[in-house]
Amino acid sequence: MAVVSEIGNGTSALFWTDTWLHGQCIADLVPRLFSLVPKRRANKRTVQEALTNYCWVSDIKGALSVEVFVEYLGL
Repeated sequence: MAVVSEIGNGTSALFWTDTWLHGQCIADLVPRLFSLVPKRRANKRTVQEALTNYCWVSDIKGALSVEVFVEYLGL
C-alpha cells in the first residue's frame, strides 16, 4: 500500500511522530535519538516550528552516545 502525505506549511503535522518524511516518522527513523526527546515536546513540535532555525535540535535532552550521534548526523 502506498501512502503519500502532504504537509503543506507544516503547522498541523508533528515533527517527531507524524509520517511526513518519505512516508515515515522521525521516531521510527532515529529511535535512539527520539528516546532523548521528552514526550510532551514530541507531541507538540510541529514540522514548521522544528525546521525554523533548526529548533528540533533543542528538543534533544541528555547525553549523546555514539549511536545517537550517528542517528543525529543521519537526520
